[in-house]
Amino acid sequence: MDKDGRNPNANDETIISSGGSPGALTASGSSGFPSDAPTLQIGRTLAGRYKIISLLGQGGMGAVYKAQDLELDRAVALKVIRPELASNADILHRFKQELINARQVTHKNVIRIFDLSEDAGIRFITMEFVEGEDLRAYVARVGKLSVQEAVGTILQVCRGLEAAHAEGIIHRDLKPQNIIRQNNGRVLVMDFGLARSVDSDKMTISGALLGTLEYMSPEQANGKELDGRSDLFTLGIIFYELLTGSAPYQADSAIASLIKRSSERATPVIEIDPTVPRVISDVVYRCLEPALTDRYQSATEIIRDLDSWCAGNETVVSSSRTRALPAVRAKRPLRTAGIVAAILLVLSAATGVFFFWNRSSREAQSHKPITILVTDFDNKTGEDVFDNTLEPALSVAMEGASFISSYSRSQAHKIAAQMKPGTTVVDESLGRLIATREGITLVLTGSIEKSAANYLVHVKAVDSATGNVIGDESTDVADKSEVLPALNKVASKLRKTLGDKKSNSGAADETYTAASLEAAHEYAEGQKAQQSGKLDEAMTHFQNATKIDPSMGRAYAGLAIVYQNLGKRAESEQNYKLALERLDRMTDRERFRTRGGYYLVTHKAQQAMQEMAALVQQYPSDSAGIANLALAYFYQRDMQKALEYGRKSIEIFPKNVPQRNNVGLYAMYAGKFDDAIAQQKTVLELNPSFALAYVGMGLSQLGLNKPQDAAETFNRLASLNAGAKSTAALALADVALYQGKYQSVISNLPAAIEADVKAKDAGSAALKQLALGDAYLALGKNPQAVSAAETAIKLSQEDPVMIAAGRIFAAAGAAASVKPIIAQLAKKVEPDPQAYSKLLEGELALHTGNVPEAVRLLRQSQSSADTWLVHFDLGRAYLAANGAAEADSEFEICQRRAGEATALYLDESPTFHIYPEVLYYRAMAKQGLNSPSAGEMFSAFIAIKQNGDANPMLQDANRRLKK
Repeated sequence: MDKDGRNPNANDETIISSGGSPGALTASGSSGFPSDAPTLQIGRTLAGRYKIISLLGQGGMGAVYKAQDLELDRAVALKVIRPELASNADILHRFKQELINARQVTHKNVIRIFDLSEDAGIRFITMEFVEGEDLRAYVARVGKLSVQEAVGTILQVCRGLEAAHAEGIIHRDLKPQNIIRQNNGRVLVMDFGLARSVDSDKMTISGALLGTLEYMSPEQANGKELDGRSDLFTLGIIFYELLTGSAPYQADSAIASLIKRSSERATPVIEIDPTVPRVISDVVYRCLEPALTDRYQSATEIIRDLDSWCAGNETVVSSSRTRALPAVRAKRPLRTAGIVAAILLVLSAATGVFFFWNRSSREAQSHKPITILVTDFDNKTGEDVFDNTLEPALSVAMEGASFISSYSRSQAHKIAAQMKPGTTVVDESLGRLIATREGITLVLTGSIEKSAANYLVHVKAVDSATGNVIGDESTDVADKSEVLPALNKVASKLRKTLGDKKSNSGAADETYTAASLEAAHEYAEGQKAQQSGKLDEAMTHFQNATKIDPSMGRAYAGLAIVYQNLGKRAESEQNYKLALERLDRMTDRERFRTRGGYYLVTHKAQQAMQEMAALVQQYPSDSAGIANLALAYFYQRDMQKALEYGRKSIEIFPKNVPQRNNVGLYAMYAGKFDDAIAQQKTVLELNPSFALAYVGMGLSQLGLNKPQDAAETFNRLASLNAGAKSTAALALADVALYQGKYQSVISNLPAAIEADVKAKDAGSAALKQLALGDAYLALGKNPQAVSAAETAIKLSQEDPVMIAAGRIFAAAGAAASVKPIIAQLAKKVEPDPQAYSKLLEGELALHTGNVPEAVRLLRQSQSSADTWLVHFDLGRAYLAANGAAEADSEFEICQRRAGEATALYLDESPTFHIYPEVLYYRAMAKQGLNSPSAGEMFSAFIAIKQNGDANPMLQDANRRLKK
């Protein structure tokens, strides 16, 4: 299975239905009003549109339900307003006005409010439904957060506040219960504006303030007029609690605490916990300044200072745990806080790559990301060459602003077909429905028409939620060859309207570098076909583009990706080289993407990382660049950074199926099996036929030692289609091998191999031959194992096949068969083949009894690439040398990196059956150390294999356990 299935290039109490506590729901309204809202029957439909699914909990304003919006086919949170609030005309008027205001806040870190509606006298609010738990429940569960995670959480809250404050909306009731954390680490703020609507009635309800006194700012407690700085004081209290696990103003009562914060300064965080960096402690301290003038004046200032600190450290949590950022080498002090700021020259500690952080990059990072959907142009010219040509060109031209990302038009058409069967055109109206469903900020709609003398190009940008026109630009040209440059000028003006400071009407920032409209048309058609999975059709269009314009480098890159997805690596590399020959004619963005794609295809992770990091540095909202940077980290086996960048990519487009699936796979390889399963479930909700999601889910279930669950998942995979059935057969064999059911594998795989050969799928047949070889090897049937491995390499010469076959040869004592594989791998310049060449040499030495030579060769292998197998083999070598302590250390690493054992060659081809051997060998190491845990590990190994076939390793484990 090819990894490049991960295609390179390619508010109120809502929610606590996953991991949260119902108590959080009660706490997060206006402070614990008793709810006497009418109870709604499950299955009831309100306003002919909202079908009640389940009760989520009770809040200060009323009951909260999960409902299905039947019109837009999405889940929403529906809050029924308490009758005494709903019947008060003044409250209702204020409520409605606040909702109108709060609805303008559209940001990924803010739960959106949709509408205030009524049905049969029942007033209710609808809002975004999000699964997660509130911050108070999360901290109660996991304890105080690491500095990195606390900073990442606060950064996201700040970005939500920044967006709200920009619209003139103040929260007034910010607290951990009003902050939701999803399982993927995304943080959202809820309840903007609603607290004010209830509070402004000055109702004298007993205990109405008890839930919020501990987070009030001094000016709010004194009844003064508030602005955004009040929210920032509250933010400081929350930040303090995340870092220390305790409140900053300890007192006998909430009132006493409130008095203290009005007259005293908080104890600096660094005095409570000296491990917290001083600069972070200073940020908290400045948030908690009692005097407004001494406090931070905006959320933007906090973001700037935290981002500066992040840039000076190797890791920071942005959307979940940690992600790599460039490390600062020069710093400047900040007024009163001593916070560092990024300087021009930034060094990436992880990659050794230098970047120039220019003015436009800083501006881009301070601009909140904008997502756009370009609908189908209205082609009034009657000329087919404009069909599906202007839309992708406009999308790329708009992405000339680093903070703008375009939503996949192919995906938009699929959603349109689901929403309105038979629809082939996505116009403005349908585009807005799709954008609302997918969380897209703007919809761009355009037209082109021809008069007697001119072509007129017109593009309009509208807010997806409100329909307000944000920008409206048009231009006319005399000849159709001038249409693409004219479209770029229109895009430049729209980018400037949206806040791009470097746009100008004459800029040619980013469009397809094509010599003719016809070539651009063919390229666009190729992209469309490729995104739809029609690879043969895509190849034809890309080839046509190169014939019309032989200098069009991106067309060759398109061909390269098609060949890669067809498994034709040589043809892919050839076309990438043709694209690279045409770099001089490309824009910066095209060059980054082309070189980065080439390095990913050739598995040159270091170079790919350099290109993608530079791309993301210049275009921070380029979701494909971020996703490919994650892939580059993955190829370097830095699973944590791969996971973090993968999560960041789906922050921009949460419903991008391939990228979300990658996040699940990265979590699997990182050993975060529960997280992986959660991501894959989301993928399958979005696309139930996405085969790779079943593979990731099943392997993660096996990683949790749930072979029955894994088998059920793989059987579901088998029901999809013939290709999925072949994949499932190999995965089910891995489950059987994991459990020690070797005879079952030997009996069942030959039929699956025969089906692969008949389908001319030699690669899949080869992988199954290797699984067959492992079964024979486990039973001590070495000649049959060698025969299976020999058949495998006749079917496929791919590196993973050759390496796995070499390991079987070495273990079976067929040294003559291993040496040609070692020589073949050694000829390659990439780190992985070099590493595996030495690893096979080391295994050969180990199996022939030359342990010192084995260790030397394995250490050489590790210097090329730190693979999971090298630690496994080193552990076995140290055991053979009676080095129990050293062996224990190596096997501990194997256990810590268990996720990598799911697919040893990073291609999703299942290999987790090797993992139980780690328990067996580490038990032997523990035995050598006279550790009582040896028995536990032998028992764990035996428990996995107890229903399997008798074999030498199982027999030895039983013997040692009895002893």
